[in-house]
Amino acid sequence: INLLKYGIKNTIAVGGTNVPPTVQKISNEKVVTAFVDGDRGGELILRELFQVAEIDFVARAPKSLEVEELTQKQIIKGIALTGVKG
Repeated sequence: INLLKYGIKNTIAVGGTNVPPTVQKISNEKVVTAFVDGDRGGELILRELFQVAEIDFVARAPKSLEVEELTQKQIIKGIALTGVKG
């Protein structure tokens, strides 16, 4: 919701490490950037995503922060650091 709030469109939230088949299918057809929390949970979700989906870029929230807690500037900076062009 935080990404949408700051104008980042085409976002999908994955709750936990159970990645829906829809995300797997989309990742084969589109360029995908995973934006994960900066904690152990974010790392676990990222590992699962790499196992079941084709991830092109990874953005991480600062250490010990969740994506939901980030400001617009932190989100844009995190995405910019991945090399993704809007």
